[in-house]
Amino acid sequence: MPARRQPADHAAREQRILDAAARLITHYGYDRTAMQDIATAAGISKGALYLHYAGREQLFDALFLRELYRYSEEWLRRLQTDPQPGAFSRIYRTSLYAMRTSPLLLALFRHDRQLLGDYLRRQQALIAAKTPAITRLLTMMQESGIIRRDVEPAVIAHIMNMFGYALVSMDDVVPAPDSPPFETLVETIGTLLDQALTPPEGIPPEAARRLVQTLIDETRAQLAQLGYRPD
Repeated sequence: MPARRQPADHAAREQRILDAAARLITHYGYDRTAMQDIATAAGISKGALYLHYAGREQLFDALFLRELYRYSEEWLRRLQTDPQPGAFSRIYRTSLYAMRTSPLLLALFRHDRQLLGDYLRRQQALIAAKTPAITRLLTMMQESGIIRRDVEPAVIAHIMNMFGYALVSMDDVVPAPDSPPFETLVETIGTLLDQALTPPEGIPPEAARRLVQTLIDETRAQLAQLGYRPD
């Protein structure tokens, strides 16, 4: 049964709570962020906080689901407005640009134990599902003639994860002044992927458009199945 829509003031306070939780976990980390801290930062009592969330785990589940929704919508928006939305590198590029808007999802992608602490252990199933999902997308792209068919999708998925992880983690090993701009790196990686994976005959435009629409429909259906409903 769909969740009953909450009154506007209830929904607004819920968003204020999640905003406060996002600020605190980004600054102090999951393990050091308590419900009382969140209530204080949101300007409400601890009792009022428990009217929204039964405990810290439920609250942070709601927070990460909201972040996933916002990331997905930003990614889909970028895909829909991209001049070459079905190109493999464009799908990859737009996902990286969109992910950069959420420090919490970046931390999850990087397996940042210092920031996410015990929450990361609880999300192992989500993390484990990431690579099979990418592999399935690559298989769909091969079947549509968008990328070459002579490379194993699982191998491409692993290389994509290597590029992505290195891209968001290099600040830990290379000082920012010594690194090229993020946009330059993303665009260069995309160009290299295009050169390596685009079929010699090119990308069939209609198949590319259908694939993008399938991605949009499936992503929104998955979010709805998870129970997220933006107020």
